[in-house]
Amino acid sequence: MPRTLLPVLPGDKEERRCFAFFRGHTVLNFGIYDAGFWDGLLLQISHTEPAVHHGVVALASLHEAFSCVTEYKSGIDEYSLKQYNKSLGGLYRYISSAKDKSLEIVMICCILFTLFESFRGDYDSAGKHLQSGLKILSGSRLDPRSLKTLHDDILPVLFKLRVQARPFFDMEFNLDCPLNTVAVCVPKRFSSLREARNMFYSIMNLVLDFCRFKIQVLHKCEIQSGKQAETLLEQQTYYASLLEQWEAGFDDLLSRLSISMDSKDKNVAILSKLHHATVTTMLEFTITNSICNFDRLLPRFQRIVSLAKSLIEATEGTDILWVELWVDASIRAPLFFVATKCRDPSLRREAARLISSSGRKSTWHSRAAATIAERVIEIEEERLPFVNVARDVPEFSRLKSLRPSKIDLEAHQVKLVFQQETKFGGEISTFEESLT
Repeated sequence: MPRTLLPVLPGDKEERRCFAFFRGHTVLNFGIYDAGFWDGLLLQISHTEPAVHHGVVALASLHEAFSCVTEYKSGIDEYSLKQYNKSLGGLYRYISSAKDKSLEIVMICCILFTLFESFRGDYDSAGKHLQSGLKILSGSRLDPRSLKTLHDDILPVLFKLRVQARPFFDMEFNLDCPLNTVAVCVPKRFSSLREARNMFYSIMNLVLDFCRFKIQVLHKCEIQSGKQAETLLEQQTYYASLLEQWEAGFDDLLSRLSISMDSKDKNVAILSKLHHATVTTMLEFTITNSICNFDRLLPRFQRIVSLAKSLIEATEGTDILWVELWVDASIRAPLFFVATKCRDPSLRREAARLISSSGRKSTWHSRAAATIAERVIEIEEERLPFVNVARDVPEFSRLKSLRPSKIDLEAHQVKLVFQQETKFGGEISTFEESLT
């Protein structure tokens, strides 16, 4: 496939204008995190493939619409929706007719569709797009050239989207097609922030798959023997060692780059440390036999909140809703994790408050996440005479699970399914609530 930019941009006048906006504004924002994809591979392919071209125009149009408002509202994206539908149709025709189908084109469209729906707030559609793309990827044979492009440019973006494609951090959410066949070998020395971040998200992908698998095993009581438990512990230890190796290499990289790092680089570093702290804590939680064992991880929860607060403060002052939505989505999940899993009353409330403040343009999904977190705190503490420290919340009061069963964008409503022990007998009670 040719990789040279054409001298004449495709499309009509409005499409070319949106494409120029994408190249001059959108790429600069997203390129902070994945420059090789946004200002390289994507732009190149968009010149020759209609499905990718219309997807780029749709995303640019949505970005421009967001730049003119303080909150997403229905109707601001009419033109972008038309372009989005053209992109969907173009991909369908490409898959139906192309003899030598490029996996790169399919994956790029998957990324564009997932982001488009995520920023509109339709997380169900975003998750479906992402899951479809991952299924295609997991069932494909890759030639060496495609494998390098996927590993260097596309997989890092997909790994991030696996976290950001859901509005709330649900450890039980499973995409049914883990990419745990990707080999991970942590270098002792990273050459760039991009290399370090790509490696981290490869590890993070493996850890999330392991955490979800372990939770499913525990829920189904499928641990049959001591040998099986020992195997799970060995896997947990292996993933913990990968995270430790990455952190050592990343700290070394930051010490070498400290003088030359600009504000964007520093924000990337903080975000990477925030996600590392969150995933490390999640990993340790999955092998505990009691929810109360989480209480000894208070210093880690404090670090997550501290890093999130630093990133919120560092990115304040911008009026670009698009940038804020992207950063906020990266901050919201770790804070939601703290608010719902840490039982220290002061810290979990601070996390819930920061979720709201991270949605600086009052986006509904940030408000909803904060509302859910506050409701979790209320449920866990409402039967108790007092809560001064984490251990004042007994195990029977702590929620066993929480998952969104339905998200109604029009009504701005989330239906949630909770599981909690009854006070006597240890039985599990399941109940639903709708929050707005």
